[in-house]
Amino acid sequence: LPFLHFELCYYQAIEYCIEHGLTRFEGGAQGEHKLARGLLPVRTFSAHWLADPRFRGAVDDWLARERAGVGHYLGELAEHSPFLHEKGPGGIETGAAGAAKPQRGSRRQ
Repeated sequence: LPFLHFELCYYQAIEYCIEHGLTRFEGGAQGEHKLARGLLPVRTFSAHWLADPRFRGAVDDWLARERAGVGHYLGELAEHSPFLHEKGPGGIETGAAGAAKPQRGSRRQ
């Protein structure tokens, strides 16, 4: 059945949020196709403890590069938002849902 996945996993949940006054809906990770349906990407965080300091250093180095790449990618995706862009607090560009658009060269995470 066409669109069954989005109907069950997204549209009904979004309707529930609207009906109950909820202001946030988490659409889950990945999927550029979600942009067309109004689900904007947001940066997420996680914390992990690595016992071996040598491995910890290698992971820290990789994560530093990954953060830069993800920030750039989020900026590119935000440019394709289906919402009008406007300036929010501090001159940060936002979509209609108020999701902050990462600024190029920004240290904001």
